[in-house]
Amino acid sequence: MEIKKVNAIFDELRLEDVQEALRTYAASGFSTGCVGGSSGDNDANSYLLIKHTQIEIYINAEHAKKVARLIESVVSVNGGDKFLVSIEPIDGLFGCPRNVF
Repeated sequence: MEIKKVNAIFDELRLEDVQEALRTYAASGFSTGCVGGSSGDNDANSYLLIKHTQIEIYINAEHAKKVARLIESVVSVNGGDKFLVSIEPIDGLFGCPRNVF
């Protein structure tokens, strides 16, 4: 079975919505954490610390794009929302991957 990692960084206020969407899709195994950084834009807010949430999901490759698009649809409700969703290959997965479907 080929495994991929879906990694997403988005506004912390969208976390509950993303978690609910993932549970509805039956992706119950994911990790979350708080991340912060600069937006990188050349505007007045570019040096302010922006709080975001990062979520990682190890998932069967056939579901990776669907899950990435699901997250994108939940976090991009406003046209100006900034987020990042990536899909990464996994060369090996060790431990007990019960929640990988």
